[in-house]
Amino acid sequence: MFPGWSVFSTPAAGSFLAVAPDGSTWFAGEDIVKIAINGRLTLVASGVKCRAKPAFRGDGALVCPGQSATEDVLQIVEPTGRVETVSLGTFVGVGSLIAAPDGTILFMESQTRLGRLTQDGVVTHIELPPAFVPRALAVAADGAIWFIAGRTLVRLIGDRTYDFFRDDALFERRNPGTVFSALVAGSDGTLWLTIPTENRTSQYHRTGAIVAFTPDGSFHEELVISSPTLLAAAPDASVWFIRDIPPGFFGPDTPTLVHLSRQSEPREFGVPYGFWPVTVFELAVDLHGRPWLRLTDPIAGPRIAVLR
Repeated sequence: MFPGWSVFSTPAAGSFLAVAPDGSTWFAGEDIVKIAINGRLTLVASGVKCRAKPAFRGDGALVCPGQSATEDVLQIVEPTGRVETVSLGTFVGVGSLIAAPDGTILFMESQTRLGRLTQDGVVTHIELPPAFVPRALAVAADGAIWFIAGRTLVRLIGDRTYDFFRDDALFERRNPGTVFSALVAGSDGTLWLTIPTENRTSQYHRTGAIVAFTPDGSFHEELVISSPTLLAAAPDASVWFIRDIPPGFFGPDTPTLVHLSRQSEPREFGVPYGFWPVTVFELAVDLHGRPWLRLTDPIAGPRIAVLR
């Protein structure tokens, strides 16, 4: 019914998919497990309780946001299964994590501050101007750190130095509150962003878009499409994402997996399901360019699927 897909039962107590530097796919939640392409599971560590999407350091350690009774923490899970916990001192609401080229982990710590975790476990901070509300972080092919703040794409040059890029034409005739919603970096230096679909009740109801920001500093609306979400970069400089069910739509529709390269027609793949409604929670692309999904529906229940 769904050719090309391999589908496995979801490991217990897991939530997030992540691809390690060695190409293996990990599933993180209360337990950290590796998932082989045939569905075989290998336990790495238990009791970690990963509360947000993790990121891998260059040495293969998984850095996972967690929480104790009194504070937020970062949990460093080494491939051997050893777990080290780094205190953040208070509840800071850790958001997007990325691995920087120097081996540090950068993360959104609040609406006005980024955190930096060095490889020896020291946490420092980068204070942002009050007008910045960072939404997503990405590291480009040249090692530059980028984030989105509303309709602006920002490059971090130093701890207090930034470059700003925006194209207001992308948002013409859109709801004034519409902003970029996701950011990933392609292997060729292109940055990919999404603009979400607007709800019909906004009185605007413009569809969403996939936008490419190229190394020459220009924005390109590559694809206009309904409800793009869960953007993920592939090794060949393309991107994968989920076309979700449009807001306000009620009926037997299902999400679609979409593959897009610059200046080419998108390819769409139906996701495996037993019955609608179908919900896709996670998307990751491994080093072979294979997309992995975490999804669920009322009949088949929670599971992992990989397009081979």
